[in-house]
Amino acid sequence: MLAGAFALAACGYADPYATSGQVANESPAINVSPSPGTDDFNAGNGLPLVWLPWEAALQHVDGAPGGTADRDVDHAGERGVLFAPAKDSPERVESPRCYVPVLEADPIFYVSSAETERMQRLALERLPSFLALQSRFAKKRKWNFHVKLGFPTDSDADSHDHGHGGAEHLWFDVHKSTAKSVDGTLLNQPYKIASLREGQRGTFDLRLLTDWAIESPRGRYTPESVLQLERGLANDHVSARPLLH
Repeated sequence: MLAGAFALAACGYADPYATSGQVANESPAINVSPSPGTDDFNAGNGLPLVWLPWEAALQHVDGAPGGTADRDVDHAGERGVLFAPAKDSPERVESPRCYVPVLEADPIFYVSSAETERMQRLALERLPSFLALQSRFAKKRKWNFHVKLGFPTDSDADSHDHGHGGAEHLWFDVHKSTAKSVDGTLLNQPYKIASLREGQRGTFDLRLLTDWAIESPRGRYTPESVLQLERGLANDHVSARPLLH
């Protein structure tokens, strides 16, 4: 996941696109410390993290994660790896997989207002890509389309100022979509919105959109990286064309 001038990754997960992958996916949305390995930051409630440049992180990773030669052009830039500070020693780090029980309880992640606004602008700007891909691949196996919508919390519902500070941002699995709305099912239980519940399906206004994500056989793509997905699909199409004689 991109975070300013560098990207973040997390190691030690059996399924990086499921529960545990939220650590890497959500961390760039907060203020990551510019000092690698020195200052903890909190990705969410009960989720302190620290990051290291990927070269330095290799000594803390079991197995053989590969090196520079294993990176394609889209992953050749500066990258960092997320770790959890060890509870028994501030000098040690461990895999964020220790947070699996916390993540399975659907914690609240911390996102700054400025980052929420940036994500929202980019999500809206590249929404046509999401809609086109959803229309094309929605019925294909291993393709899933999700949107994040921001709803005023119950404590903020009567206020005329529904800024990002008074909103709860919730993920929906998209069944159908138009340029103005989505037919979706709520994927997580709201904390401060009594009128919504996990598993609830309905039609929701895309004016509430703050982010979206596409799970595909190629991996997970967001507004930040969807252009890579489109380029890859275009190249596949060109390669599949029959040669003309």
